[in-house]
Amino acid sequence: MLRIDRTAAKAEERLDGRWPMRTSDATLCVEGLAAASQRLLAVERGWPDMKGHLGSRPVFDHQEDRFGANAQPC
Repeated sequence: MLRIDRTAAKAEERLDGRWPMRTSDATLCVEGLAAASQRLLAVERGWPDMKGHLGSRPVFDHQEDRFGANAQPC
């Protein structure tokens, strides 16, 4: 049987529509933090396109001397 914890639901309801964020940069104001978050989101959205143009693929080498061989330009 499904039971709803009404106390927990009320507590969660207070956060509806809000995005809690944490930063180590104490100099950022709320607006600056939101702008930084938007820039990061734009970069993350563009990454698959850039990765496709580079022709890169996952490489799981665990030796540092092998990294250079896999990171050469096309």
